[in-house]
Amino acid sequence: QDTTVQNETVLGDDEDLPEAEPVKSSLAPHDGTESVVVSCELDSVLLAKTLRHMAVIEQVELTQSQIQSILYIAYGVRLAQKNERLTSEHPQMWQYGPVFPRAYNRLRKDSADGTDEYYSLKTDHPNIFKYLENCFRRYAWTKACILVSPHLSEGSPWSDTRRSNPDRWGVRIEDELIREWFLPRV
Repeated sequence: QDTTVQNETVLGDDEDLPEAEPVKSSLAPHDGTESVVVSCELDSVLLAKTLRHMAVIEQVELTQSQIQSILYIAYGVRLAQKNERLTSEHPQMWQYGPVFPRAYNRLRKDSADGTDEYYSLKTDHPNIFKYLENCFRRYAWTKACILVSPHLSEGSPWSDTRRSNPDRWGVRIEDELIREWFLPRV
């Protein structure tokens, strides 16, 4: 089941987004705007492996690109709706889209199905688990090229970061760019 993502809202209504209490204090913004709060400081590897296990349960084959895209969408929606970061790791501008490098490298090297991470997140952070599960259910059956396409389009945080850093890959995509881009899409 392929769906077009580019012109639709990224995630549903607020009932899809359980509240999560911020654990850390705010990060200082560099442009004088409201600061972004880190929510739970979760590792991107934990979230990526949880997505991997959700795929095992649903018997869906997720590619690395799909996992990265779903994680990026979850991260961006969280910034837009709650002004909270989902992970302690920032996404970076890689050649084919936004990537969480730690999660990418760990999943590439580790073929474990994510059972431990799945149950750890479900037990220790049930609201974040439910939020990630909602993102998974919305996007797991969408092809990677369709998921990533809007995030590479002109005016996207990836595109703006690329324009500012034409000869470099692996540059951090700033939270404020991500938040501003996702705001009208949620």
